Amino acid sequence: LPHHGEHELAGGNNTYSFDELQIYGRAQLAVETSPPNSPATIYFENMIGDRSGAIHVGYALVMDLLREQIDLPFSVHLYDGGFLGLAPDTIVHDVDLYINGTLGHVVNLTLHHGGKVWLGRTGHSEHTDVGEYDFETVHVQNDAYLHMVSDPVNDPGISFNTVNLRIDGGGLVRGTHLYVFSHNITIDAGGVLSADGLGYGMENG
Repeated sequence: LPHHGEHELAGGNNTYSFDELQIYGRAQLAVETSPPNSPATIYFENMIGDRSGAIHVGYALVMDLLREQIDLPFSVHLYDGGFLGLAPDTIVHDVDLYINGTLGHVVNLTLHHGGKVWLGRTGHSEHTDVGEYDFETVHVQNDAYLHMVSDPVNDPGISFNTVNLRIDGGGLVRGTHLYVFSHNITIDAGGVLSADGLGYGMENG
């Protein structure tokens, strides 16, 4: 809450820093500032969870967790105007990432065992335009999903740029209005890359 931002653990100015964050039992964490949409930052050295909880990174909120590798133990909802900094090697396992703001530091992205990433039209990688995502390697393994779904009529589309894109059997990468640029694409038997529009509303014929 706003008055917590005045605490010494928040630097007196909404700069939250913790040695460890634990999220269990579908708990959720969000930061409310006063006035609304004023800046805040949150950082924690260590993270523990049962993969059922979630963090909300709202407008003007920065959560920069830069380190060599991250296997997130909770889901993250990144909203338009927020910043989420992860690791050059980021693993998504049995949690969901909803990216509608700026995603920083991720070079290699691996999804497996129920990991789901939603790359939204208002989101983007750091130092790119809105709707553009740049990675070096993206590996979608069995029972993992990468969604890039936007309005196929009214939105200008999402650009997805990689050096290596690999979809294992049981993995799914799907989009609507989608541009894929990659040096190498490997889709194993049972893997799916789909950009079929997912249908249109009656108002669009």
